[in-house]
Amino acid sequence: MDKYGEMGDSLYCYPNSSILKNKLHIQDEKILEAELELSEYASLH
Repeated sequence: MDKYGEMGDSLYCYPNSSILKNKLHIQDEKILEAELELSEYASLH
């Protein structure tokens, strides 16, 4: 079972990964984490 509670590829994840599909089509987990941090910072300032 993956971290989203399903076995195998989810309809909402990119193929062969546990990364959720997103508007920017970011598939690299580290870049996705950086984008999240930048978005959080921008929302506070």
